[in-house]
Amino acid sequence: MTNDEITLKDIHNDLRELITWTKFSGIKEVKPVLELKLDSALKRMVYHLSDGKNSTRDIEKLIGNISARSVSNYWQEWEKLGFGSYEIVNGFNRFKKSFDLKEFGINIPELQKTGKESTSETNETLEQAAGSEGNNEQQ
Repeated sequence: MTNDEITLKDIHNDLRELITWTKFSGIKEVKPVLELKLDSALKRMVYHLSDGKNSTRDIEKLIGNISARSVSNYWQEWEKLGFGSYEIVNGFNRFKKSFDLKEFGINIPELQKTGKESTSETNETLEQAAGSEGNNEQQ
């Protein structure tokens, strides 16, 4: 190995350690904010599905009781909070979450293939959340 390769390897190792400690120390700060802002099963599911690959329409179809417009509104709010950022995929904006909710011990509702939630929480919870959050939008 050359000196440059050794130096780069040392820098890489130092950065990995820094990332590890930053994540560890940030958990205490981030988790309460995530829990506050993702205060329903519906919001947690939308956030979880916001992987930078799914479009608003994809998420609408997967969940089944939320409009693409509501998903877009959540994305805008979450970007302002630093919960993620937009990426361009095939010429369209996609939101990519910054945090994996499982790493913070935050429950993520499970979806069945029909787009409905199964075991983690009741379907009623998602339907109520969607009903109360979707009343102000035009479809």
